[in-house]
Amino acid sequence: EPLTTCWGLTRADIDSLRQWTPDSGIRWGLDARHLATFAAPDGMTTTWEAGLARMTLGFAMGDGPSFHGIVPWSGVEGGDGRLLGRLHAFIALIRQTLYEFADDCPLRGWLNRFSQLLAALFPGLADGSDSGDELADLRQILAGLTVIPGNEHQEPVSLAVLTAWLRRQAEKPALGGFLRGRLTFCSMLPMRSIPFAGVFLLGLNDGDFPRRDTTPSFDLLRESFHLGDRSVRADDRYQFLEAMLAARRTLFLSYVGKSAKKGEDLPPSLVVTELLETLARDYSVHGLVVQHPLHPFDRRYFTSENSELFSYARQLMPKGDEDGAAAAVRDPWWRGEIAFTPPLVFLDDWLEFLTQPQRYFFRRRLGLDLREAAGRIAEQETFALNGLENWQAGREILTAIEEGEMEDETAARLAASGAWPLGGPGQALFQEKWRAMTAFAATVAGLDLGQPLPRRFFSVDCGLFHCQGTLSAGRERGLPLINHRKLRGKDLLQGWLYALLLQHLPDMQKDVILAFTDGVFRLRAAEGDSPTLADMARLFVSGSRAPSPLLPEPAFTWAKREASVSTRHKRSAASMAEEELQKALADSREPEWAKLFAHLDGPLWRPEHEAAARAFMLPVYARLRVV
Repeated sequence: EPLTTCWGLTRADIDSLRQWTPDSGIRWGLDARHLATFAAPDGMTTTWEAGLARMTLGFAMGDGPSFHGIVPWSGVEGGDGRLLGRLHAFIALIRQTLYEFADDCPLRGWLNRFSQLLAALFPGLADGSDSGDELADLRQILAGLTVIPGNEHQEPVSLAVLTAWLRRQAEKPALGGFLRGRLTFCSMLPMRSIPFAGVFLLGLNDGDFPRRDTTPSFDLLRESFHLGDRSVRADDRYQFLEAMLAARRTLFLSYVGKSAKKGEDLPPSLVVTELLETLARDYSVHGLVVQHPLHPFDRRYFTSENSELFSYARQLMPKGDEDGAAAAVRDPWWRGEIAFTPPLVFLDDWLEFLTQPQRYFFRRRLGLDLREAAGRIAEQETFALNGLENWQAGREILTAIEEGEMEDETAARLAASGAWPLGGPGQALFQEKWRAMTAFAATVAGLDLGQPLPRRFFSVDCGLFHCQGTLSAGRERGLPLINHRKLRGKDLLQGWLYALLLQHLPDMQKDVILAFTDGVFRLRAAEGDSPTLADMARLFVSGSRAPSPLLPEPAFTWAKREASVSTRHKRSAASMAEEELQKALADSREPEWAKLFAHLDGPLWRPEHEAAARAFMLPVYARLRVV
């Protein structure tokens, strides 16, 4: 937080940097000099230096040919120049610090180095004048270097020694840990009535607090107590009053109310009893005491019998209660609906919804983007491509084939962009990918769809709203949807939406051609075919008010098995859909589903999901024809 504040970065800037880093091919290493310390081969394109060069060139010229071996990356938009400049400055500071700290120096020199680094990393916070400075602990640790006499240690010290010393110092408990934005654990000492959002007092047992005044028998003060004499019991009562006044939002008082041996009721501290009696008598406040069970695995923590009792320790749930107790204590993440009555919907928004309805609801309707929680940035160069990287590289290769680019040129460009594995394995993988994409390009070219049509703007009445958009890929003999992967459920839904819209455009050919690696298919919608355009509009509106029950990919798996007449499959359509759903959750591909299904322990594929698949996916799959 202090670092982002001092560098003028917002949360949106951090999200942009997290996206730029992997997309521009940055994996590890600052530059060639840094990689040489690890005996890495020359020509690595995964360093920060290479990635920043791609970002800067792309920002200056956009998409285009390589320039002196640098492939531009156009992900930095025009308004992000300031952020790109600060990223350059930050990486330059890290590079300078790395090479400077590699040389040994005496302790006084290390103190100067760390002081300069703090001033550069946290401008405005490094002067130490602010009592609330969040770097006070670090400055206090570094100040320990000044108390070592110069005549005791004048030899140069390595960074490893300083790092070990700093780590040991940081593990020591800091003094005065108040008002640091943290939890503070302390005893009840006088003169500490500092305001806090919440105050939690533990051990307020009868006989333990307030403490009794115990004095030796030879203490003459106990024979004649006067006003103003020290009393431990009076001090404890006053400290309890201070703690109550320090609480701003929450005051939590805890005491042992049952005997662990006999189970008898035990009274609380006298101050707690007086507080409860005062609240009941003067303010008519009752029912503040919550009686907790003796053991953390008590069944009452995991049922809805008492809303005041709950537990996060699911592993302590008694055996046999998983189905009833767990379902009772875990509520669904979402309930109800939000208002949504759009007069106009753009085609791109509708297509995005059909790609993944639950993700659309989270991002576009709730403003929640869960992609950051789904994974972390890779820290090693690419040795193998994941599904998304393979698809992105395949798209570039297919574009290069269509534009007549040579194989060697495309391979060099991909390697220089950091988007392809390096070395011999990378070359072999590229040759295999080039052959596959060449065959796919030949398949697409052999469809004979005719000449491209001009861009067609349309506005269609869909019942609940009007849909507007532009058809830019139309051909004389159909509307092609081309993708170099296998056909998926989202492709089927998007293709059907196009087919329904084409029925309302009299000057357009009605066929939708789906060209994928597992085949070429045709979709055509006739009058009255279900789901109708009005049905699709209702699906969009309902899925924008609450999470839709339509799960495109599990529904596609279910529809294929449901429509199959083969007797080879021993498993049901529901079990295959459940497997597809569980696989997506295990791979962290759908963080929205993880939220929506977190309260369920049994099968996740429910009757409402099957009903949605039967209404929207199965009839469309039945109309799919192989070309």
